[in-house]
Amino acid sequence: MKLFTLWAWKRCLHTAGHDSETWGLATAEEFEPVPRLCRYILAVYEDDLRHPLWEPPRGYGIDPDCLVLKKNYEDTHGQAPTYLLYLDHAHADIVLAIRGLNLAKESDYAVLLDNKLGKRKFDGGYVHNGLLKAAGCVLNAECDILRELVEKYPNYTLTFTGHSLGSGVAALLTMVVVQNRDRLGNIDRARVRCYAIAPARCMSLNLAVRYADVINSVLMQEKDHTFEIPPKQRMERQESLIKEHSEEYKAALRRAVTLAVPHAFSPSQYGTFDEKDDEDSQQSGGDSSTGSSARSKGRENWDELIERLFERDQSGDMVLKKPLIVD
Repeated sequence: MKLFTLWAWKRCLHTAGHDSETWGLATAEEFEPVPRLCRYILAVYEDDLRHPLWEPPRGYGIDPDCLVLKKNYEDTHGQAPTYLLYLDHAHADIVLAIRGLNLAKESDYAVLLDNKLGKRKFDGGYVHNGLLKAAGCVLNAECDILRELVEKYPNYTLTFTGHSLGSGVAALLTMVVVQNRDRLGNIDRARVRCYAIAPARCMSLNLAVRYADVINSVLMQEKDHTFEIPPKQRMERQESLIKEHSEEYKAALRRAVTLAVPHAFSPSQYGTFDEKDDEDSQQSGGDSSTGSSARSKGRENWDELIERLFERDQSGDMVLKKPLIVD
């Protein structure tokens, strides 16, 4: 419950913009592919690109005849978000684009929650376990077609891109490909790249530095104070965001309890969640199958949880109370 509360707090109130506020701005050349790749990611949400329902004003910029494949949740068996593979002749680019978190799909939450700090080692660092497994699922499914395209178009780049949850899968997929270039015809590392839009936290800092030549994190950062939200409106906006997301977090919290995250006691079809250890069981003196929620004195509603765990600072922003005490 404690770890999930921290995750919910960061989801509500902390963005990657806080992490990147001291970074330098991208050059026009560096930023050039981003709008195009964002449209490709949005295109994943369409069921039929020949008859799109949510096409932006300038369209997706995709030639349906050059769409190599498009996979839905039935195709991935819920082990990875949906994605498409597009042959972009105009930009000499082979693009695999992955959608972001689907709030209506519990399998996406299962991928996101399938992790704990220090669980999965990779190339001398640590990565998110669920996202790495999703990346492996995508690579195993599309390895042959990717190798065929890479060899057929030797002057094309190979780009992995995604938004939010999909950005984490794309980033780890890029790392796996770089580590296994022989599976793609010994593709040169310089041809492989990733654009992670609003990226999920998915790797340790040493890996982020080591793969900085191939992985580009794209974060919005406003430095012009003329665009800042006035304090009163900022407070109202923060309250609105929490209200808008409350149902989402209630559902996620219920799902987390069902999956017993972070102290899982019952087996999950998605695997690799923590299981209750013997010491915990002895200390509690109860049946390990009951879970922590059964031992709690009562359930709080979302508003009570927010009030108990957060307070407002001088700017009106909601911050986590310190010290954090979770019953």
